[in-house]
Amino acid sequence: MSKLPKMFIYSDTFLADTHDLSDCEFGCYCRLLMFNWGKNCEGLPNDIKRLQRITHSTEETIKLVLKEFFHLNDNKYQNKKQLAEFNKAIDFADKLSESGKLGAMRRWGGYSDPNNPPNSELMPTNTNTNTNTITNTKTKNIYSQKFEDFWKEFVLDKNDNRSTKLDSFNGWKKLSDEEQSTLGRKFLIYKDSKGNFYKALERFISKKIYLEISLEKNNVIEFDENEYKKQNHLDMFKKGVVLPSWSPQYIEELKQLAEG
Repeated sequence: MSKLPKMFIYSDTFLADTHDLSDCEFGCYCRLLMFNWGKNCEGLPNDIKRLQRITHSTEETIKLVLKEFFHLNDNKYQNKKQLAEFNKAIDFADKLSESGKLGAMRRWGGYSDPNNPPNSELMPTNTNTNTNTITNTKTKNIYSQKFEDFWKEFVLDKNDNRSTKLDSFNGWKKLSDEEQSTLGRKFLIYKDSKGNFYKALERFISKKIYLEISLEKNNVIEFDENEYKKQNHLDMFKKGVVLPSWSPQYIEELKQLAEG
């Protein structure tokens, strides 16, 4: 991959983790994160003088931030959450690149002769030999209705923007009928346990993570997206964070939960 991926920040979590920092400490932390991302998250140097030049901060401030948010590994300071996000971004960028190559291969099939295309239904066709008018034929839907229903229920309706439909379908269609019937519920249980650090559906399938999850009656965990979000907000509220989007009634509800 030739281009560094964008650095995404989950604002709710980021503010909750840093609400007790001073402006100087907050600025120092942001500079360290951005510098590390720009270096492909290889880790910050174990050199206070150099970190001072990077952050324009005092030694005391840098040591406080390092102690709070970083750990020393192989003489490099690393932030676990940022490293996980970087690896996720790299995987996603690589998948986009591979999907682009796959799409080109499926369209052209490696052939350069436009009069003998391997997938003519995906090619623009000339419907009038006497003119240069070009019309596009309709692209064939490669997905089965069973998978379309599955994708809508367990991916689209859950606002999952991480999973890739084509790769997921290619893995899904290799599963047995029984595995297909339980995959969606297992994926939701897995996502619930991992929070923001879950692997996309296609990885969930290819790495056979679904085999590690049981749907036995005593082990089933019903995933409630609203309850999951409320729990995150409750954790933030306990740390003293109140978001502008929260209504007075919602804040009162969180207060009662915190006191209970």
